[in-house]
Amino acid sequence: MVVLRQPCCGSGIPDAEPLRSYGLPKKQAEGDPSTALVLWQRPTCCVFVVCEVVVGSRMNLSGGWMRAGTLYRSLKTGLMLLVVVELLWIKPLWAQSAVPLSPEQAYEIRLSQLLAEHLTPYLPPTVSPDNQQQTAAISSPASASASSDAPVGDKPVVSPLTNSAADMPLAVAEFYALRNFRPVWVSRDQYQALIQAIAGLAEDGLEPEDYQLTRLQQGFFLVGDMAPEVLPLRLADELTATTAYLRALFHLYNGKVDAEGLHPQWQFSWSAMGPEPWRQAIATAVTSGVVTSGAIDDVFARARPQHRIYSGLRAGLLRYRQLVDDGGWPALESGPTLKPCMIDPLIAVLRRRLAVSGEYQPPVADQRPASSSLDSAAGSLPPQVRKCLAAAPPAAITSKTGTSSTYAPSSSAASQQGEQVDVDNAQSALLSSASSSPASTADASVSSLPAINPDEVFDEYLVEAVKTFQREQYLEVDGAIGPATRAALNVSAKTRLEQIRVNLDRARWLLHSIPPEMVLVDIAGFKVTYFKASQPIWRSRVQVGMAYRTSPLFRSEVNYITLNPTWTVPPTILRKDILPKLRKGDLSYLRDNRIRVLNRQGQELDPASIDWQRPGAITLRQDAGPKAALGKAVIRFPNSHAVYLHDTPHQRLFEKSQRAFSSGCIRVERALELVQLLLSDTPGWDAAAIEKALATGNTRNVILARRVPILLAYWTADVIDEHKVVFKPDIYARDPVLLAALNRRD
Repeated sequence: MVVLRQPCCGSGIPDAEPLRSYGLPKKQAEGDPSTALVLWQRPTCCVFVVCEVVVGSRMNLSGGWMRAGTLYRSLKTGLMLLVVVELLWIKPLWAQSAVPLSPEQAYEIRLSQLLAEHLTPYLPPTVSPDNQQQTAAISSPASASASSDAPVGDKPVVSPLTNSAADMPLAVAEFYALRNFRPVWVSRDQYQALIQAIAGLAEDGLEPEDYQLTRLQQGFFLVGDMAPEVLPLRLADELTATTAYLRALFHLYNGKVDAEGLHPQWQFSWSAMGPEPWRQAIATAVTSGVVTSGAIDDVFARARPQHRIYSGLRAGLLRYRQLVDDGGWPALESGPTLKPCMIDPLIAVLRRRLAVSGEYQPPVADQRPASSSLDSAAGSLPPQVRKCLAAAPPAAITSKTGTSSTYAPSSSAASQQGEQVDVDNAQSALLSSASSSPASTADASVSSLPAINPDEVFDEYLVEAVKTFQREQYLEVDGAIGPATRAALNVSAKTRLEQIRVNLDRARWLLHSIPPEMVLVDIAGFKVTYFKASQPIWRSRVQVGMAYRTSPLFRSEVNYITLNPTWTVPPTILRKDILPKLRKGDLSYLRDNRIRVLNRQGQELDPASIDWQRPGAITLRQDAGPKAALGKAVIRFPNSHAVYLHDTPHQRLFEKSQRAFSSGCIRVERALELVQLLLSDTPGWDAAAIEKALATGNTRNVILARRVPILLAYWTADVIDEHKVVFKPDIYARDPVLLAALNRRD
């Protein structure tokens, strides 16, 4: 900025736009900005004026100038002589020689004028100066620090923005308006810092080319070039750089994909979840001087969600990107179910597969001497392999033929016919010692033992690795490689990499303003967690909506609990599930399930009197009871889907690994424990009071003294430590849709 010394007896307030921040008076700014006056201070003039004001005022208050005396007249005469000498000796103010601006300053001023001409049409109507302070406060939380650069006169109205490419011109215009249209990218260090930060967005699962990385790299060479013919190119590069900068901030703060446009069920209110993202990004971009200092990485770091899940996903993304670069992992060919203690070449492939992804850790070599003739015949096989060999009758050992063979202990639970593995029997076989087989039997089999590759034996360490994989993938934990486990193992490292990218964007949707106390329903993970002070204090399994009756995603607040609830059958279930039964004449379904038929007035009707082909305006309501669909309690919260959390009589379904069984509502295991936690701050409703109310069998609503936020969310990757990412089944097939939107170029 050009700093000019102002005349002490002039206003010195430059008011030309957009060059006010450069310190130029209005006439100078509106003319040729290549020169500026150096304004001399006039000390004698100042003293003269002070004396005129002070002594003159004293004269007036005293009743006339005669009372001031000779001293005043002498002082005034002397000061007048000094002023005449000063004016004759020094050139008049308007004749002072002009000091030229540096070429860089003049170039920035001209670029600023072009920015104003280009961006002003995108700005909304202006507000009066009386409202400037309020508007600036809305635009920036640090408006006090930015007020010194605020222009005198009208200021653009801050308008609502959405995460849309159509809003970028307005966002860029507001950004420059808050900076008085001063250019940003005027040094190579700044520009290079931006390029590096944009390239680093790949670590967030974003595509740097979405932010014009190649174009920015080309524009780098024009920074500092002040040739007149380059000015239009500099203007274009300035706007490209700022658009990329703001766009990256917006996407880091709010996610690249518009969740509401992607999911019709999405009902998260940003006014409730956190600051409006575009406004927050502009405020961050303008304040604290980080742009001019070149600390772009710091701005981007603050825009990311400050949450361990997000940092863990970023670390996982780097790891999986390295796995992809290294070639990923091998795939298992189709074939029969692989079971503990089997011998098959595919088991060596399985071992390599799980070693690459980290579930399998090779055991420390056992150097103990062989303890039996079977061990001697098997040579220096690892002890876990010797256990498998010793657990089976020698006659069950089959020699290899061709390129594949299988071997398993001869038991009905581990036969080679492809039936389900009995895990307990398989584990018993693995844990039995070699000495448990009779020595004579082992000796008789020595000559018939085939050459064994230890890597091809499904030993106990590999079984544990398989179980770990199954547990982390929400599969049935049986230690065997059946169709579901094989399919999960064969998902490529590249696909897992893209899955992490998808969930990074989901994390940007949600993680900025997670309340410290809340109930969080993890739909894809089939679990619910209650947080207090941002720490989990209770967890349980849940059953969620089926793939064709999905549980919706939204945020609300738990406001009351229903004990001994009745159940009003939703229209969808009535139409698709119950009416087909009743139209076949099976009215016993209503009696067996204690379901009443009601008319519009709530009066009970005789089911036999209704034409079930055209039942009309009826309601089916199930009585409260131990077999009621909603169990003993319902946790209610406002939403447009008639969805809630509730107890259920279907307790056995919680033993399944994947639990998408409901018609959209969330069935909670140990639901009464959650009810007690939610009512802990409600006077008169401790555990004993809840049990007493339940024992009456009467339906009762209990309003919470304090509402508790609840989030129903969907994500398909979890972080279990700083470097470990695990994956869930995409039960609603939403990942491909989000990935396509994430990869789309605007």
